[in-house]
Amino acid sequence: MELQPLNGHLIVEPIEAESQRASGLIIPDTAKEKPQKGVVAFAASGSVYPVGAVVLYSKYAGIELGLLGRKLLAIKERDVIAAVIEDAV
Repeated sequence: MELQPLNGHLIVEPIEAESQRASGLIIPDTAKEKPQKGVVAFAASGSVYPVGAVVLYSKYAGIELGLLGRKLLAIKERDVIAAVIEDAV
């Protein structure tokens, strides 16, 4: 199944925060913050963000979707704060 987001939307797969701190402290699910980082799974045609790009987005952005057996988030491109560039010097 393929999705084609419309009107400047992105479908993002959120990257969950670590459930354990470096100190060994385990964070329960009820205390975790909503993710603000994700991988673009589907993008509208002409999107600035390609599929596979890692993006940072506003804390309360988007609508949660349960599609294709995955937890996805539909967000507007304008809610993207930054794209993560791995090989930056």
